[in-house]
Amino acid sequence: MKTKDLFRMEYAQILIYIVFFGLLEVLLFIFEVNYFLMIYLLLIGLILEGVYLCQRYMKKYRYYKKVKAKLDILEQKCMITEMLELPDFAEGEFLYEILQTCNKSMNDEILKYKIEAAGYREYIEMWIHEVKTPFAATRLILERLSSERVKFKRSGRKCGKSKCKKSDRK
Repeated sequence: MKTKDLFRMEYAQILIYIVFFGLLEVLLFIFEVNYFLMIYLLLIGLILEGVYLCQRYMKKYRYYKKVKAKLDILEQKCMITEMLELPDFAEGEFLYEILQTCNKSMNDEILKYKIEAAGYREYIEMWIHEVKTPFAATRLILERLSSERVKFKRSGRKCGKSKCKKSDRK
């Protein structure tokens, strides 16, 4: 935040303050108040307004400087809302509330996609299980048949598909 930003944001207040002191000086001039008193009141008023504006500026400047420093440190910029402190000025509080709402909304969206991804993963795992079952059964059948052939070869029998009797296949 720069000084010109402060004047851009506070120009209406500064303008009203200048008009007020101008009217006050005119009123004091009409009532023929001492010129030194008029100048004294004008200077006091300007100093008080300057101090007030500087105090507001410094409060905002320090807060935004901290926010910028925290943002620069973060690797994941979207986590800035977790690092923010509640400011003690109205615009900052409003901005803080907006960022917190956006953060909650984003977290809700992420949760929705995580749930959706978990459901999809469960579906895929179930599908793989359903597909593996027939393959595993087929493999077991083939292993059993090949082990029966090995038994027949060791026993010296000649048994092909068409030549074996039911009694030989046991």
